[in-house]
Amino acid sequence: MTSLRKYWNRFWFQAASPDNLGLCRIVLFGSMFLYYILTPRLFPSWGYLGDFAPWGSVSRAFWNPVWLMSVLHLAPASAQVMQATQIVWKVALLFSCVGLFTRLSTAISFAFGIYLFGVAASFGRIHHTEHVLIFSFLIMACSRCGDAWSIDELIRKKRSPAIQEPPEMSGEYTWPVRLIWVVIALIYFAAGISKVRHSGFEWIFSESMSNYLTSHAYHISVTDPLTSWGPAIARTVMIPRMLAAFGVIVELAMPLALFSRRARWVLVPCVAAMQFGIAVLLGPNFYQITICQLLWVPWDRVVAHLTNANESQHTLPVVYDEA
Repeated sequence: MTSLRKYWNRFWFQAASPDNLGLCRIVLFGSMFLYYILTPRLFPSWGYLGDFAPWGSVSRAFWNPVWLMSVLHLAPASAQVMQATQIVWKVALLFSCVGLFTRLSTAISFAFGIYLFGVAASFGRIHHTEHVLIFSFLIMACSRCGDAWSIDELIRKKRSPAIQEPPEMSGEYTWPVRLIWVVIALIYFAAGISKVRHSGFEWIFSESMSNYLTSHAYHISVTDPLTSWGPAIARTVMIPRMLAAFGVIVELAMPLALFSRRARWVLVPCVAAMQFGIAVLLGPNFYQITICQLLWVPWDRVVAHLTNANESQHTLPVVYDEA
């Protein structure tokens, strides 16, 4: 029990510098800011993914609030108010990325995100990819993610020149990233459990995947597949079954990424490839959760490696005289 307790505490609260948490904040909020700003412009047919204002104009006859919206007694505002809300939200995402008023901006990103995502999900279609964002925004809002790689840090140092040293290493910079890992792992694990529970081995050995590959070529989803390969693959016997087996195995194995660095190197790229494969063959895209796989990367080590490599290139070699 003692060793288990030590492992538990080390997993959550191993002392770490604030760098990785700060860099993960930049990756998370920066990527989501760009996604929700650029998606309506680059992909007009996907506009519903980045523009929430039109939901204010949808007839209330279609309003079917999800649980949280019902509990909080929230309803869609007018299109003008929805537009103003999403502008504030996207500005908060940008401020969270650069670390300006980090506590406030991350809290607004979470609170306004809950509302905007909740409204979009209450007209008959649940957007799976945004669940991980809600939890991640909440975790970041409760953390000290602005202690490094932030404008707030620069302001603190300018106001107090005596405080130039970075914050001490602490478990406060470990648990937020680890908790996001847990959320991501459980999302995939729950999907795998659902397949096994409701379909069993039939999910793999039946014609289910072949049917999906064929039907999604006929515009049954909001987003069409990126290629027309689906029906051709569906006509084979083994490839659809191999794809179905790959998905279930990766989803069920995903919790191993929490405990094993080697498993992490394999499983995280696999789930990202699986999500991209769904967009290529089936159409529904999960780009937000795919981007969130970047939070598994130890960004502090990446930056340290790049910095050391850059310094070594600009350092003259030292020549030692032979004795």
